[in-house]
Amino acid sequence: MIFVDKTYLECVNPEKNRKAYYRLVAGQDLFGLVLIRCWGRIGTHEKIRMKERFTNLDELGKVCRRIISTRLSHGYVVKVEKAFSTGREI
Repeated sequence: MIFVDKTYLECVNPEKNRKAYYRLVAGQDLFGLVLIRCWGRIGTHEKIRMKERFTNLDELGKVCRRIISTRLSHGYVVKVEKAFSTGREI
């Protein structure tokens, strides 16, 4: 899979005993563009919660921006954001 963008967000609120993360990975595989979403409690085993396919990069970018905007409004903070042009990860 060739990665286009990775974003990792966290929401930590000790008063509410909240320690959550949200990870977005956008990339391209053999079948086209894909957005992988993972979320859960910090410190637990991560698993893929949702995988969506897209036909063009504009549509993928629009959905990513909407998701990040929603997460930020819920108290998440962006910890890591990387944009790749042709970066590969094994």
